[in-house]
Amino acid sequence: MQRRTLDKTGDIFTLIGPESTFIGKFTGSDNYMVRGKVIGECDLKNTIIVGEGGHWEGSITAANVIVAGTIDGDIVARKKLELVATAVVKGNLAAPEIAVAEGAKLDGKLDMHAKTGVKHFHERRTNNNSKKPGEKKAK
Repeated sequence: MQRRTLDKTGDIFTLIGPESTFIGKFTGSDNYMVRGKVIGECDLKNTIIVGEGGHWEGSITAANVIVAGTIDGDIVARKKLELVATAVVKGNLAAPEIAVAEGAKLDGKLDMHAKTGVKHFHERRTNNNSKKPGEKKAK
C-alpha cells in the first residue's frame, strides 16, 4: 500500500552525500536525495528529499518535496509537500497539498493553492519496517 509520496518515488538517481556540499542552482527530471549541504536553489520536475542530516540554504521548487532535514528558505511544491517529524524549516511553504508530521518545526507561512487542508499525521512506521529511498523491497 502506498500512502505517502516517498512510497511512490521509486529510485533516487542523484544523491548529495553527507560529506558533500553543493553550491549553485540545478534543474532536472530525476528524483534527488540530499543528505549533505546545499547552498543555492533548484527547480525540479520530480521529487526532492532533504533527508535527516541534510541542510538546504535557499529556495526549493519541485513537483514533490519531502523534508526530514533542515531548510533555510522557501519551498514550492507543485503537487505535494511533506514535513516528517525531524523536519526543521525556516521559510514559507506553498503547495496544493501539505502533510505535516507530529514533531516537525516550521517558522514561516503556509500557502495552499487548493481547497484541501493541511494533513497532520503521526508516523507509525519504525525504522525496521520502512523502505529507505532507493532500496528494493525484500522478497
